[in-house]
Amino acid sequence: MLRKLSTWLSQNKSPLAKLGGMSAPIVVGGTGGSGTRVVQALLSDVGVYMGKALNQPGDAMQFEPLLDEKINPVLSQVHSLDYTPDAVEKELRKEILQIIHQTAALYIEDMPQGANSEGNPRWGWKNPRSMFLLPLIHSVFPELYYIHVVRDGRDMAFSKNQNQPHKHYQALFNKPYSASTREKAAVQAIELWSKANLDTAAYGEKQLKERYIRVRFEDLCQNPEAEAVRMLSALSIPRSPTEAALKSVEKPTSVGRFQEEADLIEAVTKAGRVGLKEFGYL
Repeated sequence: MLRKLSTWLSQNKSPLAKLGGMSAPIVVGGTGGSGTRVVQALLSDVGVYMGKALNQPGDAMQFEPLLDEKINPVLSQVHSLDYTPDAVEKELRKEILQIIHQTAALYIEDMPQGANSEGNPRWGWKNPRSMFLLPLIHSVFPELYYIHVVRDGRDMAFSKNQNQPHKHYQALFNKPYSASTREKAAVQAIELWSKANLDTAAYGEKQLKERYIRVRFEDLCQNPEAEAVRMLSALSIPRSPTEAALKSVEKPTSVGRFQEEADLIEAVTKAGRVGLKEFGYL
């Protein structure tokens, strides 16, 4: 991907030329397994271009090299998700902003012509780990919308998807990640869940204001039509999801799985208490 970006840039002297006429992007993120796939599907259903090169969960894979290579260098400096771009070392910041420019410009090359007959096409991407670089993405796109998907951290602590703690716990907390026991892995998972979501909410509420939209996965499953309408209204999208799209929003059996972990739930709840309370899970 990085070689492809380099080649593409050498052939395009003005990588922002096409971006300059585009609407503000809609970025969807959250901790891994939080339900971002459902939000991505609803946006696609109402005509928002959400990418072409997607993996099975609907992640925009063109942003993966950026996220893989640059999240930890940033976290190792700021140890937070609520930071200003100036807090990132100048050369690293400059490099990341350029890559965001490059990647977004390449990303929309695949957008179908006339993707939206109502004027300026709406577009965006879903990649959960975008939350770690949100302040830098916001620096590139000052008018962006960010949809923050949150799911009960106790369920997340016992999920098989522990990619984010495995990849980013050490850089965020400046201490080793260890999954030597189930309790240790679950506690560290909810520690990352709590801090990542609290920091993202703090940044969104302060810096993005009305362009920050939080969706609780459980609320979306409970009442998909009302939550979808609320989300789309905040995005100023007049269309409503199709009946088929709404019916596809189902509560998975994994919701509430933490209740099966009686011997570990006390330690996990204690470790994530601040985030659990803030997002309405206690």
